[in-house]
Amino acid sequence: EGAASGAGGEGGKGGVEGEGRPMLVFAVPGNPVSAAVTFQLTVVPALRRLAGWRDPRLRRMHVALGADLKLDNERPEYHRATLDWQHTHTGQQQQQ
Repeated sequence: EGAASGAGGEGGKGGVEGEGRPMLVFAVPGNPVSAAVTFQLTVVPALRRLAGWRDPRLRRMHVALGADLKLDNERPEYHRATLDWQHTHTGQQQQQ
């Protein structure tokens, strides 16, 4: 027998209940975009940890925004964005 509830995300009330053999359950929001974001932020690192990855965290990178964003100080926010890769030549590479 087990029960779980929401993990502090925005939106509705989460909940999973059931009986039977122990199993791992990941509950994601019903909105497709929210489900995809939640999956990437919580399920992927959890599955990587279960698979034995030394560092299961997602790769992060610092980028410059094209416009200012006003953020909510009370909770994390995630915004859609498009990356524009611009290559900067740093000199010749030497072969060893």
